[in-house]
Amino acid sequence: MSLLATVLILMVWAIYGIVRGLTPSDPPIDDIDKHCKGVMQCGNQKERRKFIKQDAARRRNKNG
Repeated sequence: MSLLATVLILMVWAIYGIVRGLTPSDPPIDDIDKHCKGVMQCGNQKERRKFIKQDAARRRNKNG
């Protein structure tokens, strides 16, 4: 039983590593001051997260 649990954990770990390896990383931020100002203008945490995700998608599409 413990061997089965060990094998399952290793399989999940391997799948997680493959998925993480296939996920593209975000390109670097061009102007950090402009980015910080944009984040600080957002009203709450939900809006900040949305801004950061949209900015990362924009940078990915610009470079790709």
